[in-house]
Order: sequence, then C-alpha cells, then structure tokens
Amino acid sequence: PPSDAPPTPGPSPLALSDGGAGNVTLTQQQFGETLRSEQYAGSLRQPERLTACLEANDVDNPRPLGAREVTVDGRPGPLFILPGGEVGQFRLLTVGTECGPDNPETISDSTFGG
Repeated sequence: PPSDAPPTPGPSPLALSDGGAGNVTLTQQQFGETLRSEQYAGSLRQPERLTACLEANDVDNPRPLGAREVTVDGRPGPLFILPGGEVGQFRLLTVGTECGPDNPETISDSTFGG
C-alpha cells in the first residue's frame, strides 16, 4: 500500500487513449511495467484516501497490484491494476486526482487478460 513518503521518481506518465469509450488498453510490456510500479498521485498516496477512492469505484479489495501515472486523452491520474475476478483477468481503473469519498472521478475502467 502507499505511504505518506515522497514519491520515488519513476517514468514519465504513460499517454493513453480511451477512444471515447472509457476503455484503455495496454501492451504486455506496459502492463508488466505498471504491475511493478507504485506511482500514486497526490493525496492518493495517503492510504485512507486511496481506500475511499477505490471504494467509491466499487472496488472490494482496495490493494492495487500496481499503479502508474498516466494521461488518458490528456486527463492525468493514476491507473490501478486490480484483480479482475477471474484467473488471468485484471481490472484497469484510471481515476482523477480528486478521487475520494463519494467522488469516484472515474476516467477509464476496463479489463485486461482473461
């Protein structure tokens, strides 16, 4: 889980497009890099804020498997890799930086694998 420690420098945000449908896709390489990353944006570095954000997006287990800063069609935010419910399937959830209690601020929500 994230901490209040300053973020560790990482790669620049990954530029993605959802094609206007709210779904993003990742290459295998991008998925692997994101799975190994722990880039949490701003207030989402605070565990209680992250938990509230994910709960607002109907995430049962608020422990992302990976997180990376992205932009989706120019909108910045973290992309979280979450369990997808089936073997080999993952949920890719991107939220805005103001995501929190009762404010899901969902930018994209799609699946990967499975």
